[in-house]
Amino acid sequence: MSNALAISGVTAVLQYCLNLVYNSPTSVLSSVLVTAIAPDIIQHNLATGSTPLQANLFLHQVTPNGSWRNIGMPSVGPDGGTRLHSPPLALDLHYLLTAYASEDTQAEALLGYAILMLHENPILPRSLIRNALSAVPHTNPLWDSLATTGLADQIETIKIAPAPLGRGSIQSR
Repeated sequence: MSNALAISGVTAVLQYCLNLVYNSPTSVLSSVLVTAIAPDIIQHNLATGSTPLQANLFLHQVTPNGSWRNIGMPSVGPDGGTRLHSPPLALDLHYLLTAYASEDTQAEALLGYAILMLHENPILPRSLIRNALSAVPHTNPLWDSLATTGLADQIETIKIAPAPLGRGSIQSR
């Protein structure tokens, strides 16, 4: 984790990527809203108004990355007394991707586009991360801070791996 805003930065990068997919000239979907808010807020908004095409990323869990955590980086220098900086805080961010639409099969199309993009881009290039963070809308209170997170310059870049939620889910083959 490059700094305290790195988690917000990852969310902003993923939002940027989804916006590129949904609002590209080749997309059959039009005017898709990509958000990163709690699902209960979306449910409240859906109950009070119309249902636009919407995809939502919700960060539901943050766990330490076991691989980076176990790299035995030294905590003191060769003299045995000089304290070295802490090893990098490596985290796995677990997102729930949901889609909302008012017509049959539209939500599934939203999920299909997102899943395909995530599958085809399992490692996000540093240039994409920089572009995404510099494109954070000025309406976001953190827009200027997110661009300076150093997220694109970390030792490890953003990697995407699908993970099931649990055994009670419905599977289709």
